[in-house]
Amino acid sequence: MSYSLYLIRFSGGDAAAMDEGRFEELIGPYVVRRSPASGLVELCTDDGDGADVYARSESEPELMGITVSRVPGVAVLDLVAQLALQLGATILLPEGDVLIMRSEQREQLPADLMANVVVIEPTGAAILSVISRV
Repeated sequence: MSYSLYLIRFSGGDAAAMDEGRFEELIGPYVVRRSPASGLVELCTDDGDGADVYARSESEPELMGITVSRVPGVAVLDLVAQLALQLGATILLPEGDVLIMRSEQREQLPADLMANVVVIEPTGAAILSVISRV
């Protein structure tokens, strides 16, 4: 499946920096290749699924957003769910759905995102079920 999704942490309705050290710790075991200038990190999960992750490039001072492209299946989505959970991030789908893992995240979102919020379990299967219904 060729699909992209976005992770952004919100605080008080505004985008907020994520913990880059925690991000690196979570993706570390799956990194195949890095391109620091562009912020591209190629990942491969234990079952052979791969994805391109765009995070902080050399020109950006903080980790403000993460784009995951070429999402092939549940294994990569399990990692995405853990990233969102551990970084306190919201998952934004191209169709407009806003996925959160904890209901209290809702109060941190910008007003224009509140209408499309879906609270899910922190699993790849839960993310895939939302993606599959559109």
